[in-house]
Amino acid sequence: VLKDGLSALHVPYSYGFAIILLTVLVKAATFPLTKKQ
Repeated sequence: VLKDGLSALHVPYSYGFAIILLTVLVKAATFPLTKKQ
């Protein structure tokens, strides 16, 4: 879904951008869990 949206906008290196964005989202989601430990 994310890749399709980026390719529709013709963003260069959309795969790399999607991976970076996904990594940031995962880190943001797991941050409260890692802070608790």
